[in-house]
Amino acid sequence: MHRTHSRHLTSGLLLLSLLVPLHAQSVPSDLDKVSAQLISYFQEKGRDWEHSTVAPLVAPGSQRSGNVAIHSWRSKKCLTTDVIVDGVRHEAVPVYCNVKVAAYQYVSAEAAHTHLGEFYEREHLRTTPWKLAPLTLGDEGYLWGRSNVVFRKGKFTFWLSSVIGNSYGHDQFDMKKEATESFAKDVVKALHAN
Repeated sequence: MHRTHSRHLTSGLLLLSLLVPLHAQSVPSDLDKVSAQLISYFQEKGRDWEHSTVAPLVAPGSQRSGNVAIHSWRSKKCLTTDVIVDGVRHEAVPVYCNVKVAAYQYVSAEAAHTHLGEFYEREHLRTTPWKLAPLTLGDEGYLWGRSNVVFRKGKFTFWLSSVIGNSYGHDQFDMKKEATESFAKDVVKALHAN
């Protein structure tokens, strides 16, 4: 009788252990929902943005973290600029952009705020020419290196950087800054869209 009860208990635990991961896989995490919001927003915003997902780097033998999602968007025309070529003025010439967005999910808004505060303290003490500047975006944010943005929205932090194509003689950093800040504002809009 004891063996039968033990066998049923073991079978029940085995079945439960199989069902729990299946149920966990069918319910999207908050990070999955945020990723879906971003993808949907930029698909609706314009057909010229191409999206891809980048796998986070992990140390050999380590498991990939479930609290980070890295997205990349490319556009042949994320910015436009006026240029003069051989004495001829060309208006609204398209500029290529590639914007990377890394979204990190924390257990709470307080944990995300603490992490961002630690980042600020660490970077604020560095003696680089590119100091952190506060940025009014999301719940709190910073701009640094003239083209990198980080902001927090609830229990998520979003880290953005961009690469642009030909600057057509304009300041490359200013154009990267414009592209990154513009995309970051759209990320905030995407989070409010649903």
